[in-house]
Amino acid sequence: MENRKPTFLSIHKKIILVFILSSAVAILLVGVTLNYVLKKTALDNWKKRQEFVTLEFAPQCDFVIEEAVIDLQFVSKLPAFSQLSHIDQIDRSINGVPETVEVEKRNILQNLIEMGDRFTSVILFRPNGDMYLVHPFKNQLKSKKYNFANRAYFKEVVRTRKPVVSDSFLSAAGNMVTFIIVPIMDKTGKVTAYLGGAYYLISLSRLVDKKQIGTFDAGFIVDRKGYLIAHTNTELLKKGIREHYVEHPLVSKFLNNSGEIAEKKDHRVMVEDVLDPVSGKRYLTSFVQLRSGWGLGLAQDKEKILSEVRPVVWRITIFVSFLIIVVSTTGVLFAQWIVKRWAITEQALKETEENVRLMVSEVKDYAIIMLDPNGNIATWNEGAQRIKGYTPDEIIGRHFSCFYPQEDIQNNKPEQELQDALDQGRFEDEGWRLRKDGSRFWANVVITVLRDETGNLVGFSKVTREITEKKQAEDELKKLNEELEQRVIERTNDLENATKILKESEERYRLITNMTSDYIYKMSADAEGQLTMDWATAGLKSITGYRTDHIKTLKMWEKIVYPDDFSGFNDFIKNIVSGKENYLEMRVTTKDGEMVWLAISGIPQWDADKTKVDSILGAGSDITKRKQAEDSLNRRTAELQKTINLMAGREMRMSDLKKAIQKLREQIESAGMTPVADDPLKETDKDIEG
Repeated sequence: MENRKPTFLSIHKKIILVFILSSAVAILLVGVTLNYVLKKTALDNWKKRQEFVTLEFAPQCDFVIEEAVIDLQFVSKLPAFSQLSHIDQIDRSINGVPETVEVEKRNILQNLIEMGDRFTSVILFRPNGDMYLVHPFKNQLKSKKYNFANRAYFKEVVRTRKPVVSDSFLSAAGNMVTFIIVPIMDKTGKVTAYLGGAYYLISLSRLVDKKQIGTFDAGFIVDRKGYLIAHTNTELLKKGIREHYVEHPLVSKFLNNSGEIAEKKDHRVMVEDVLDPVSGKRYLTSFVQLRSGWGLGLAQDKEKILSEVRPVVWRITIFVSFLIIVVSTTGVLFAQWIVKRWAITEQALKETEENVRLMVSEVKDYAIIMLDPNGNIATWNEGAQRIKGYTPDEIIGRHFSCFYPQEDIQNNKPEQELQDALDQGRFEDEGWRLRKDGSRFWANVVITVLRDETGNLVGFSKVTREITEKKQAEDELKKLNEELEQRVIERTNDLENATKILKESEERYRLITNMTSDYIYKMSADAEGQLTMDWATAGLKSITGYRTDHIKTLKMWEKIVYPDDFSGFNDFIKNIVSGKENYLEMRVTTKDGEMVWLAISGIPQWDADKTKVDSILGAGSDITKRKQAEDSLNRRTAELQKTINLMAGREMRMSDLKKAIQKLREQIESAGMTPVADDPLKETDKDIEG
């Protein structure tokens, strides 16, 4: 015990020093971590709040501009705007019609301007972009432009035939406005005029003033170009300053991704800590794209948010520091008890090591041996003697390479395994090993590096397990797999040859069918039952003028099938999809605008389970000439009947009737048809002569 006392005291001092240092470091880390976590939590909570408030606030901004669009649409649908009655009185010198005409329209537009103080002026355009009238009339006289067809918003409304809101711009009076334009259409859907209004954007700044945005420090709205059109601080709307908001980080992202956001209709809120390009201050800013294509931002001073968190950080840090000191003191007292128990534990460990050594020596299924750093055998257990046949006296002290076949020794395999174990800490391998009598066995070998507390190499542990039976089973399984693979290859080759022959047959079939004027087609059904034409022979194009991809779906066929025949075409498809063969004669319009008669047939093709029809095979032909001949025959038959009726009424001579019949026969034969009988009146003639 006296020998251990200096060691005990030395360890005791080290433990106290470690606890003191760890406590100081822990207090520092707690303070830093709490400061980071609470600040981050506060900012995250503000971000969520800003995201919610921004999403709630955005519809108000959308409503203001949408309300103006609705007002213009309402006015455009009034009867007074259904036509431009005085186009003949347009005077280019006054940019439209005189003030004394279209009084009703001007009164309505005056009411629109006075309602809500939103529009500075309203313009009625002709379809070609020329101004028809402007209200107030003084703005019509001041206008320096007569035709607006080249303006982006006019091109867009012409293209879409829907209301369009332009980007912001400064009016001639120095006011910031946007232009809203809507089409005016008659009952047939034809555009007869366009109604547009210059919207006064100063009203948008009222939406983001301090009373509206509450606890936020600033709110702003930008147009599709990123120009500032509304701000809590209206001084920023001056020309030269408002363009700087293009440099705002969130506005830049909005401009870069606006096309993708509009296409996906994705109006998620972006919330980031950004630098304001005008004030230079950092703000926690939320930003969302409005339905009009503009962007709304709400900003909160970041420093103001963090100033609310700092007192909380200090209070928690002081409390946690006190807990750490209490725990550290308790830990020092506990360490004294641990050190006292150390000696007892060390003695117990030595006893345990001896027990493990005894246990290893008695294991019989594994050869567990110890090697010195040079690879010489230092220990030998019962399992090693049973597997390899050596007694401890015969083997201890010899190099472990005596277990390896000669070819492995020549390749320095034993030394390489020790080196691999040194490099990786552990080495595992399977291979042939030798017994004392020279017989071979298949072994699984694990070599592990052993080091002392300072990291110096003390030797290797080597565990060997005989798995000869497992090796034999694996070899047999491998042989069976190789035979199976060879059979699969042979069957695959047979299948490839059969597939090649089938493709060649299909190609010959297509070539043959392409040489005929009729056509064959195939249609497939998807999981929802929608039919799509896979292919059709060249006869389809020669008859209709359309390629297969032009009439691939039933929706495309609807455009060329005569309306009176389309219901029959739908029934034709439904019957085949339900599993019945079908035939149909219908009229279609060719690509050249001509009408032809088609006779089509279809045969259902069932899926592998015979549960549903997954495709249709069919054929079609042009029967226009046949239909024309039938129509001609029907007309001539009617003429014959009329002739017979006249003969009966006027006692026409039989010779005149024969001439009429002969003429009808000639017309039937010229149509490529065969008469029903050689002479239908021959017997009648005999009766009359008799």
